[in-house]
Formats: sequence, structure tokens, C-alpha cells
Amino acid sequence: MACGCFLKGWIYTSAVLIALFGIAIEVLFIMLACGRFAEATESKGVLIATGTIIVVLMLTIATFGCCGAYKKSTCLLITYAVIAALMFAGLWIAFSRMKKGKDNVRKDMDMICNGQAKSGFLNDMNEVYKNGGKSLSSIFCSSSCTCKGDPAKFSDYTGLNMETNSGSSTVSSCSPNPVAGRKKAVLSFLGWLEEKKDCSGICNKEKFYYFSDVNRGVPPKACRQPVLDYINSIFASNRRMSHVLCVDTCLLYTSDAADE
Repeated sequence: MACGCFLKGWIYTSAVLIALFGIAIEVLFIMLACGRFAEATESKGVLIATGTIIVVLMLTIATFGCCGAYKKSTCLLITYAVIAALMFAGLWIAFSRMKKGKDNVRKDMDMICNGQAKSGFLNDMNEVYKNGGKSLSSIFCSSSCTCKGDPAKFSDYTGLNMETNSGSSTVSSCSPNPVAGRKKAVLSFLGWLEEKKDCSGICNKEKFYYFSDVNRGVPPKACRQPVLDYINSIFASNRRMSHVLCVDTCLLYTSDAADE
């Protein structure tokens, strides 16, 4: 009797942990969907939908486990074990593949900076600065677009068309706008990068901040490494989630073995 109660409690515990893990995954996907990278890549809807599907499936699995333990139904418990095992195997493979994502992103960046890649979000950002061969530095703060800033901050540059009290603070406010045909989400992400990561340009450091206030001065570095660090931080959060998955999976298999 005591053994039966213990096993039932063990199954209840594993089912509850599965439900909590599903909710945690949903929270993770919502956090990712609310991040700047999801906004820039226009993947918010996909992330939220994926998280919702996973949490619904895991709550369903947990329900099978609780009902099976309560009714002592072998059929429900077997269903619970099989579906949960398949679900966790799929999630484990997905999270494991994310470990390779870090290296893949760096390889993609290297290819872009070597001129070997022609598509993808990272390439889109680089192409904005390249501007179809007519660099933004040849347009901004030139006769084509007077910029608003303190010339003393750019004492190393010559021939600047810069005024203290008038002009454009960002390249997007030039007339005509040289980046008018670019995706707004990409431009918004570049503005965030320039402001928060204190960089300008992707593969090479640019002369000015183009998508944040130019009067901040000369950018100290390119955004290549800050972009990689930011994306890697996303993979890092997913790896921490995979560690939780490992613990939960072990508990599931232990409860299934004990039930048998």
C-alpha cells in the first residue's frame, strides 16, 4: 500500500514538473519573441506559436500522467510514457542542435565579411551600410546631406558638411533618404545596436553613427562582435533550458521504471 502511494506520488511529481517545464518553455519563447532580434527578423509570430504548441502538448502529457495515476489506468500511463518520451526526445534534439548554432552564426558572419554570402539577416544588415556600393559615409555629412553635430568631435575628418544647430541627426532623415528601400525592422535593430552597443558598421567600423544620433562622436568599433555576442546570449539561454530538460527527463524515466 505504502509502495503504491509512493509510486503514485512519484508519477504526480513527474507530471507536474512536465507541466511546469512546458510553461517555462512558453515563457522563454515569449521572451525571445519580445527581443530585438525577433523584431528585426520578423519572427515574433513563429516563436509565440511554437511556444504555445509546445506548452499545450506538455500540459496534455501531464494530464495523461495525472489521470493515469489517479485511475490506476495502465493504458493512460503507457500513453503518458510513450508520448512524453517522444516529446522529450524531439526537444532534446532541438536544444542540442542549438549548440551548433553558435559556430554556424560565426561562420555565416565570416562568409559575409569575406563577400561569400548574399542572403540572410546578417547580410541584410551589412548591405545597409554598403548601400549598394555607394557607402553611407559618402552621403552623410557631405554636400548630399548636411548632418547636425559638433565638428570638434570629428576633428580628424576633413571636408565635413556639418552644422551645430541644423541638419540631419541620422541618415534616415536625409533628403532623399538613402535607406528608404530597406526593411524598417533591420534599420530599427541597427539603431539599437549603435545606441546600446556603441558600434557602427558590421564588418568594418564606420565613420559615423548613422541610425542613432551622429553627434555622439566617432564610433569606437564595428558591430560584428557585439552582434555575435548578442546572438550567442540567446543560444546560452536555450542551453540553460536544456539542462532543466535533462533533469526533468531523468525524473520521467525514473517514474516510468518505478511504475513498471
